[in-house]
Amino acid sequence: MKKTTYLLILIIIAFACSKHPENFSKNTWVLNYITYDSIYKITNHKRDFIRNDSAISYSDILKKEIAFPIHHNDSIIIYKSQITLYKDGKVDKDTIYTDSLFYDFKYICNTPVLLLKHKKSDYVTLLTCKDASVVIKETRNIYDSLSYFKVSGIKIGDTISNQMLINIKDCDSWEGEGLIEANLKSNENIKIKLINKNIVYEIKQEMIEENAIGNIVSVINSKIKCKLDSLKPTRPFYTEGFKWFDFQNDIEISKSNLTKYYLDEAEKQKDEYRRYFYLKMANDNISKNKYWTLEVKNTLIKTVLDYNYKKYKKVSAIIE
Repeated sequence: MKKTTYLLILIIIAFACSKHPENFSKNTWVLNYITYDSIYKITNHKRDFIRNDSAISYSDILKKEIAFPIHHNDSIIIYKSQITLYKDGKVDKDTIYTDSLFYDFKYICNTPVLLLKHKKSDYVTLLTCKDASVVIKETRNIYDSLSYFKVSGIKIGDTISNQMLINIKDCDSWEGEGLIEANLKSNENIKIKLINKNIVYEIKQEMIEENAIGNIVSVINSKIKCKLDSLKPTRPFYTEGFKWFDFQNDIEISKSNLTKYYLDEAEKQKDEYRRYFYLKMANDNISKNKYWTLEVKNTLIKTVLDYNYKKYKKVSAIIE
């Protein structure tokens, strides 16, 4: 009994002695998320996740917030949350969920954030501080340091002048809502997406020669610890390449064989005119098949930029 009591006291002391108590006790950390309605219209939401050393939940049954004190040491927090369960689309009951997470306090794009990661998962949740001007003490529990990649001297999160850009236009894809895109004036093979019209959000470089791929892969491997995934050529576009994803960086370098794609399409055609069209396209793309495309994204920076600049609001490259 005495040994059990002594062990319990040690555990309590360990989780009461964090070197970063003010980061938790004096701040409110907010979860930002989006929802889609039946026509896929996006709505931004936010809710307090940790406030003044307590984990904040909401009960759909009691119609109120529930706060549970969190316990933390230098690298882990233990928290409880109350979750409302549903059955057949109707409220069923509340249950209490207890878990432990690694935490990290970082500055990303000069924004204070709290990162949370489960011991058995690579997924990272990012929380922003309700007081964006707060000064925090950074930690190294999940990431020793954040990795950044530059393409032609530009990295995600950089502010860039319109004088450096050409072909500025609204993004034409659904995931580009709230963004504009442009080519770099000094290298038209580099296409960037921008949030707030002047902050780099994603980078893509096309027309990369085969002899450059080995060095690109080596540089990425030296800065990212995650497993390299190989993309095997598959129909319809016979895309091959490499991909890295670690819930911070999302990088892909790939090439497609559009000649094979158009030859496949030509084989399906019964109309001679359409068959000729696809054969011509196959021939026109022979010289392009050798080139690679590099796409660089950063999930953590993206989340912060979405929060700071409200990505899903309507923007125009022409008018403000």
